[in-house]
Amino acid sequence: MPGLWAPFKELACVITAAIGQKRPEMFYVLDSVLKKHKPDFISLLQNPAKNPAQRAALQKAPTDGITIPSLPNVHILPQDFVDEALILSDILDLNEMSAAELLLAGEQQLPRFPGLTRGLVAVLLYHDGRRNLVSSLRSLIQAREGLSWTLELSPTVASLVTSFTDQLFEDDLVEKILGLLESISVDRELEKLDRGRAIGKTWHRQQLVSMVEEQRLCLAECLFYWASQNPFPKDALMAVIKHLKGTKKPDEKRPLDPVTSSLFFSLVASFSVGSDVAAEGLDYEHYPVVKDRTLLPTVHNELQKDSEWGCPPMLAALKFAWGVLLRECTFTAEFDGLSELEEDEAFVDQALLGGALPFLQVCVVGSKSFYSEEYYVRRTHWLVTSFISNMSQKVRELRNQADEVARETLVRMSEGEAPLLNERKDFEDLMRLVGDLYISDPHQLNLSSEFWNHPDSQYRRLQRAPQRQVSLFKFITICSSLLPAPLFASFMHMLCGLSNSPEAAHHCFNFLKANSPSLGGGGPSAAISLDHFFWSLQNYYLGLRKDGAVRQTATGCAISPLELEGLRAVLKLIRTIATESEGARVVMYENQTWLPVASLFGLLGCAIPRILKADILLTLSAFATSPEIAGSMWLTVEISQILNTVPSPLALHGGPSSKQEGSIQVELEEIESKAEEYPLTRAFLTLIEKLVSVPIPSNLGTGHRIPGFQPYLEFLRDSVFLKFDTRAYSDPNEKWQVATLVLEIFYKLLASHVISDEDFVIHTYPFSTPGVPPGVLPGAPGHTLFVHMMTQSPLLKKLLAILDEGVATMSAIFEPRAIAEKIDLTRATLCTLKLLLSTLAKEEEFVTHLRQCSQSQSLVASSLTELLQGINPRTEKEDHLVNVTRCVALSRFTPELSLEAVRVLYWVCHSPKASRDLVATILGDKDVSMEILQGFVEHLEWEEFDSVPVTEVQEEGFSSVGQVHCAVQLDILKLLASSINMPMVHFLLGFDVRSRKQTKETTLQDPGVLGSSRTCLHSILSLVEHSRDPPHLQDYHYQFPKLAQLCYHVLQLMCYHPDLSTPTLRYLRNNHDFFHVQLSHLPVATPLETRGEGPVSLLHQQAGLLQMVAVEMRVTSLAQLRSHAQRLLGLLLDEAVAGERGGGIQRKVLRLLEAVDFGCPPPPPLGVVEFDQKAVERTMECCEMVEYCTGFRYTDVRGLRAVLVEELRRFSGAPTAAQRQNLVEEIHSILETVVERNRCLEVAHAHSTLFKAWQQLLEVTLITLGQDPMPLEHKVLIIFEILQELLLKVERNQSSDLVGSVHGTVLMLISHLKATVSLATGQQSDPVLTVLYSGPLHAILKGLAESILLSSSPSPQGAQRVRSYLYGSLLSFLHLTSERPAHNMAAASLWEPHSREGLVRDESFSLLNSYGEPLMETVCRDACSSQEVCRMLSLALLDAIVTFDREGRWLRFMVAKGYLQKLCASVQWEDEALQRMLLPFPEPLKALYVYESKMAFLTRVAQSSLGCRELVNLNVLVHFNECRFIDQRPEAPPLPAHSLPTNFIPSVMSRYQQLLVPLFKFLSALVSTPGPSQREATAQVFQLLAHHSEVLSRVLKDQRGPTFDLTALLELQLVTAVIGKCGVGHDWTNQTSSLAGGLMRIHRLMVSLLPFYCSHSTWKQLVGMATAEGSEEQKDSVSSEEVFIVAQKICCNVVDYARAAMTTGRGPEHLATISCVLLTPDLTEAIFPARSTSGGDTPSNLSRPSLGMLVRHIKECTEGYLATFESCQAQSKKVGTPGAMSAEELRQLLPGSGVGIPTTQQQLVARKTLESLVQHKKLQLELYIYIIENCLYILWRHLSFYLEQCKPVDLEPDLVLPGLTSRPAMRRLQGVNETSLSSTTGQRLGPSELSEGVRSVDIERLKTNATKCLTETFFKKILDAEESHRASNAGLKVSFIEAQVRRLRRLLKLKAAQPVLHVS
Repeated sequence: MPGLWAPFKELACVITAAIGQKRPEMFYVLDSVLKKHKPDFISLLQNPAKNPAQRAALQKAPTDGITIPSLPNVHILPQDFVDEALILSDILDLNEMSAAELLLAGEQQLPRFPGLTRGLVAVLLYHDGRRNLVSSLRSLIQAREGLSWTLELSPTVASLVTSFTDQLFEDDLVEKILGLLESISVDRELEKLDRGRAIGKTWHRQQLVSMVEEQRLCLAECLFYWASQNPFPKDALMAVIKHLKGTKKPDEKRPLDPVTSSLFFSLVASFSVGSDVAAEGLDYEHYPVVKDRTLLPTVHNELQKDSEWGCPPMLAALKFAWGVLLRECTFTAEFDGLSELEEDEAFVDQALLGGALPFLQVCVVGSKSFYSEEYYVRRTHWLVTSFISNMSQKVRELRNQADEVARETLVRMSEGEAPLLNERKDFEDLMRLVGDLYISDPHQLNLSSEFWNHPDSQYRRLQRAPQRQVSLFKFITICSSLLPAPLFASFMHMLCGLSNSPEAAHHCFNFLKANSPSLGGGGPSAAISLDHFFWSLQNYYLGLRKDGAVRQTATGCAISPLELEGLRAVLKLIRTIATESEGARVVMYENQTWLPVASLFGLLGCAIPRILKADILLTLSAFATSPEIAGSMWLTVEISQILNTVPSPLALHGGPSSKQEGSIQVELEEIESKAEEYPLTRAFLTLIEKLVSVPIPSNLGTGHRIPGFQPYLEFLRDSVFLKFDTRAYSDPNEKWQVATLVLEIFYKLLASHVISDEDFVIHTYPFSTPGVPPGVLPGAPGHTLFVHMMTQSPLLKKLLAILDEGVATMSAIFEPRAIAEKIDLTRATLCTLKLLLSTLAKEEEFVTHLRQCSQSQSLVASSLTELLQGINPRTEKEDHLVNVTRCVALSRFTPELSLEAVRVLYWVCHSPKASRDLVATILGDKDVSMEILQGFVEHLEWEEFDSVPVTEVQEEGFSSVGQVHCAVQLDILKLLASSINMPMVHFLLGFDVRSRKQTKETTLQDPGVLGSSRTCLHSILSLVEHSRDPPHLQDYHYQFPKLAQLCYHVLQLMCYHPDLSTPTLRYLRNNHDFFHVQLSHLPVATPLETRGEGPVSLLHQQAGLLQMVAVEMRVTSLAQLRSHAQRLLGLLLDEAVAGERGGGIQRKVLRLLEAVDFGCPPPPPLGVVEFDQKAVERTMECCEMVEYCTGFRYTDVRGLRAVLVEELRRFSGAPTAAQRQNLVEEIHSILETVVERNRCLEVAHAHSTLFKAWQQLLEVTLITLGQDPMPLEHKVLIIFEILQELLLKVERNQSSDLVGSVHGTVLMLISHLKATVSLATGQQSDPVLTVLYSGPLHAILKGLAESILLSSSPSPQGAQRVRSYLYGSLLSFLHLTSERPAHNMAAASLWEPHSREGLVRDESFSLLNSYGEPLMETVCRDACSSQEVCRMLSLALLDAIVTFDREGRWLRFMVAKGYLQKLCASVQWEDEALQRMLLPFPEPLKALYVYESKMAFLTRVAQSSLGCRELVNLNVLVHFNECRFIDQRPEAPPLPAHSLPTNFIPSVMSRYQQLLVPLFKFLSALVSTPGPSQREATAQVFQLLAHHSEVLSRVLKDQRGPTFDLTALLELQLVTAVIGKCGVGHDWTNQTSSLAGGLMRIHRLMVSLLPFYCSHSTWKQLVGMATAEGSEEQKDSVSSEEVFIVAQKICCNVVDYARAAMTTGRGPEHLATISCVLLTPDLTEAIFPARSTSGGDTPSNLSRPSLGMLVRHIKECTEGYLATFESCQAQSKKVGTPGAMSAEELRQLLPGSGVGIPTTQQQLVARKTLESLVQHKKLQLELYIYIIENCLYILWRHLSFYLEQCKPVDLEPDLVLPGLTSRPAMRRLQGVNETSLSSTTGQRLGPSELSEGVRSVDIERLKTNATKCLTETFFKKILDAEESHRASNAGLKVSFIEAQVRRLRRLLKLKAAQPVLHVS
């Protein structure tokens, strides 16, 4: 059994989608649901009957359970639920199971109806389902093919609907509907529900009333729509007539209800033979009156039965329509011979006698539903015009009767008798009916234009139009000809109705002007002319002046009521014409004969009736609509002194002011207040409201008073507004009308005010009257109002009182009739909110100017937001903001109230305090909080929109209620987005706002779960979630794109918010599967018919969704929610359809890219001739604004237009008409161009936003993909596909603004590809490499190279940025194709030159070289002169290319073109910039980074023989000799890394090291590169070192502190390496004396480093310091190994230097001798290591090093080698089997103990860590061997000298050279003793000189100790280490260690035992 709510709701959705939205794909769905619900339409609104069996089953449900159709399984129902369902069944006379379903649906829908029980909700759902059913039937009937209209449906849908409804009609549908109209009534339904206690509070009752009334109305409209499309046949027509017979007679002036109106017009629509539409070619046979010859007599006879009708006037109206139909039938041949046609006039006479015309005027046209339906107006128009045109004789007869009655009335009035009351006024009623019929035209039908005989009438093109139009215009002339006075007012009323549009008003004006004698008219209609009207006003004014009635306070002079009525009617007609037609308004105003404004102002100063004064003021208001007239009218208002603004002489001297007689203030306070009616005040306020629409003259009142608007403002404020609620009113609504008019004036003044500094400056005004002190000029009225609004003024208090009273009154009203009665209160409350909004929008600017102005110190203003948090005097609570918020829920009065309230909250919620206090106050009252939350939810879920919704705030207003509701939705979403950090927004979204912690821990639930209410979040989700069923009611993504965009934006902000993201993501993920479902619907196709901003908003929607998906993927990935992350990943990568991709199916991640248009057209250029183009562009920049949600910058067209118009006004000189026209046209052209530019830029920005979102999602996808267990070759394939697609798109659109972003994405992809390949190479080399290095790989390289060439052409803006991305991509690509997996020897073999990968690398480089010199030129040019980033990346690219360029082609090109020389010289050119890098607060460090890149490239060049030669030839080091930054080393030693403050800018020492380290790397490369130029290179480097020896000395001295600095160690390593390679130790004799001292200092310092770094304990000490003092990154094992290696390298360099120093300058013939003795002949340190002090002391504390130190170091290195070798072997074994390691071993090898890393990932990371450790261990072993070799050599040399060549001083003292003793002593350098100095004098010394200070006892001790320490054990360990090294390096040749050991053994064997000869 189908339900009674959900199925009907679905039915309505399907019909709305198929018919309302015209979706052709809904045809089959519509067909199926119509078949399904056909029984429901046949048994319309018949409840399913009760069933005893079901009742019994339901009663057993608490124990046995029951199966309900909406629930699939058997369920045990609670007893209270069963009882309630049975009660509901009895109340509604409903089937028990259906009642249970209703009750269950009511429980599910409870969150949408806060405060109601499920039973009450079930009753609402019951009636809502019935309403949906009859509404669906109405929509079907309205969509039928018929005579009156078409919905332009597809033929199949139209045919289906017509056929279906025909079947229903054949099943007595009309009789069923009429029966339901009789049986269904509001009173019966309420009585039935009241008996069962099924009615809740007032709101619930009103909802029921509205639903029942809507059901009745829908049923009645079904009949009207059917009759309009297909007139009723006889039986149906008689049934409707029979039903209407029972209609009771309404009150005399009470209009028909909507149901009766529909039934009445269904009959009128059926009274037709097609004469009104026959011209369209329809056949008469479509009309039953023609088709059925018995219909006309039957109806004719039925209408003659007067006694059976309960409402005789309705019968008269039907007779009137029938008589008009009979006259129509006389023109049709099909009705010839029918006797009934002769009774047409008789029927009309009976109708007129029965009051047909007054009934039509009051009850039909006067009903509220009349203008809501267009075809009511059209049918009534047809009825009236057909009567006038077809029965013209009858109209003349009526006119004659009216003339007779008028003459009799005038005679009786002249005799002083009262006119007869029972006289017929048919003609007067006809004119009033015409006037009332056309006085309003909401549908813009412009039907009144048919009455005017104008040549361009559209009806002249139709068949019957000419004669009909002539007849109608003739009717006007008949009325105006010799019109008697009693008919004058009625005729004026008719003319007012016929002037209801600009076109009609223009024709009426021409008609009145043509009758004017002064313009050639006259005749019988002379009295109906403008001449007569204005002359009458002038004569009346002159007569009053002549009688001395000026400035009298009497109520008026003698004027008859008939004359008063005529004057008022004339003024109303003039007012209507002036309002509708601007041309007529200007002509009347400028006519010097009529002078309407002067006459009217003159009458205002006379004693005339107050009501006439009010009409005059309203007429003047109509004239003031034109700005030109309003500007001049201000002067007239001031002169006429309607309001007394000129103070009396006594007041000027400080006395009291007096009120002027006749002033509006006197009228208000003394006359209107007593009469309790205020028409004059309201009219005056209307005039002021029109006048303030234009700028108020600044000199208003000059010469008589202090100029300005202040007197008027004081009157409005003090006399009217502040006292409006203290006066008595006969009509309570008039009080609010007065308040509304004043508030509208205040709002205009406030909104139009432009805040400036002049407002805060005090000016004085000197009076011309002697003795009168100067007065203070008041500020602008807007400024004065701002002051009142931002202080605790009476004005603000009154506004808040209005708001409070309005909210309190309206919150208790739900009945539509009562709501309509409070419309004036609603308008006053609305104006109050507008004033608050205008103040809040400008208060920040006001306060800023107030603080800046020095003269405004006496003015104290507070923030309006703070004032709104004040105490409410009525409630004694801080609830003003609560009142504002409650207005959101009062949209039943007017949705504009909610709109303004939301906008006020938008500004209020910018204040955190106000937001917190507001939420606290709201939460204090549960009912208020639920009311507010429900109000926001209802607005967001409003569905009854118009076809064209608003998209932005419209300053001009809204054309429909639906647009206002749409604007409310947009503003609510803007409020949520702009104040996402505020508690008020958190409350609306459903979060716990009691504290921030509770907000973070909120668990969001679906509505109804655990008592959760429906919140704005649920409403937003209901708007954006795609329905999987076709009948989705509102496809917001297409129909309301801006709305959907804001919804996604709010969700995106929630996902980004630190407090809201976790609950939001969890709720969206778990409760809605939001991200997967939404992503599955992407990409969204942009329909062609989408209007305006639709495509742009769709792009932003997709961008917001992609960004949310990216956040979700990242969060789930980090939180180890693998199933969610892999599900999204699988959807994006479409792995399930991978096998189908060959058929053209792309992955979703690539399909998403299809929505991005890379070829957006550029904005049109701005072409100007008259204006200065640069000035216009600057103005456009000043008018730029930023869109609140997308960040799009656009030009404000309105602001630009205002500036250009103002510039035109200030045009120097008086432009000619032609010049002015050219300027105006150019302004128009500029504005059109700006609009087009905005559109183009907006589209481009939207595509850019979408691409950036896609880029963000892609990056997160790649990160997540890296953690996915997918096969690595699949990962590589995915990245490769994306790369190819991107390069293909950018190749087609090189001029797109997205090129830079695309290439940035390409760079990211290649980087990920490189990382993936690097990871794959370590696991499985062959498959990945085979997949990767295929032919298409070269397409990537080709695309990159071609893009570089294209971007190097006369480039568009941003080309260097594009090339920067391209250089980075190409650099990563080259690294990708050249990466050698050195840790995997099996994979390394693949990289041999003849391997597949080696061939791919060579082919890639050949392809790059194929682009020749253009590519080289581009890269080299950017490397020399471009932006810093581009230079750095181009240098890095050149670095890589030079590395792979075996032929040196690129290097030769750079040399030939001078690029290399320019790079070398640029170092000297940038010396000053580099010196500025060493300032304490440097400029941006761009120059430093460019320098590093440049030095890296030069280092790479120097590493090749060709490059070294070219650099030497270019004398590159000459430029460095001139660089002063090298010598600017900071004095203070660097702090340890861990103690430096966290700052982006490095310390001065760090910056200097960044300059010095690259230089020494370059020098090291120069001196290390073998080749013919090495000697010359070494000489140049030597010269550079000599020039900067002081800096080198400081570098060598500064590395001795107690703290650790890895950078300083690296610096020392490089410096010692360069010094050692240059052989500085002894080659200084050929230098000049100025350089010799510096070289000797370097030598001493190098020697002083020997004992410190030749110590294993020193190395360990440095490692320990790094572990204890370094940063977290330096505390892991790899960093410790690096520190150890650096210490080893320093030791190598120092030892290397010592070795070179011993032999420097010796020729081949002296290789066996030593030239410099560095070590003392003391081996004690080797025998007793405990006495050693070298390991813990710094070099400055050491004495001269000894041979014992060297022997000890050799021992330590040997032992260290053996230990390291064993460790390396053990770790190498673990590398091959990472899975065999224990958990503890893995934990030690993982960063952060491996928490949160999968096991497979842990093993992978551990393997890489082990590989790195092994590489470090192998390097340590190499360094150990090198140190041992050199130390053995130094040991052998020294021992050989001491044992074989040394001559002790005590043996041969006379051999000491006299020159050595007589030369001056050199200065000491950090404790180096005199003996060591003597060995560094620079002369070539013999054995005697080298033996200075050595005694024979020292030699003896050396021999003795040598045999003790240089034992066989010592040598065996050394040989074991050498053997191990040789075994681990299979291809290694024999080292020198074995030879050195052999020499030492032989030396010791031969010399150690020989005694030393002692000479006496």
